[in-house]
Amino acid sequence: SSSGDVKYHLGTAFKRAYPDGRTVGIELLPNPSHLEAVNPLVVGKARAKMDLIDDKTGDKVMPIVIHGDAAFAGQGIVYE
Repeated sequence: SSSGDVKYHLGTAFKRAYPDGRTVGIELLPNPSHLEAVNPLVVGKARAKMDLIDDKTGDKVMPIVIHGDAAFAGQGIVYE
């Protein structure tokens, strides 16, 4: 069940398995705003995951921030 105007505001997670046995975990963090309020959370969660799995070189965790709606990318984390 979802609520609000956009379903990705709730976030989601998915683990993709490839035929050769490799897996990739993909997670979309919940973002309650059309602005970029989630950006510091993405970086912090990625860093925490790196610490958790002892990824000292950053070879196994990659945070990606994509601005995909009609808000201005330069608005930052200030709420509407």
